[in-house]
Amino acid sequence: FGKWDIGEGLAFDDFCRELHTCEPFHVPSHWYRFRAADWGFGRDLAVCLWLAIDPSTEIMYVYREFTANGRQVDISKKLIK
Repeated sequence: FGKWDIGEGLAFDDFCRELHTCEPFHVPSHWYRFRAADWGFGRDLAVCLWLAIDPSTEIMYVYREFTANGRQVDISKKLIK
């Protein structure tokens, strides 16, 4: 029953799975959606996150994630929601 979310060099040292995650749900079409990417130059991990903001609570959710090692993320191409 160890905490496997703990690790040296993590971006968020206070990550708590019970607090920072939720069960999957359908993102309503009226929520504002956008993407954010870290290009992953060199040996870094490339990451692209799809995010949505609930307008009533202003809580931001990551609803999709792409990661690749040794590749760069190309967000110029239209991606299907």
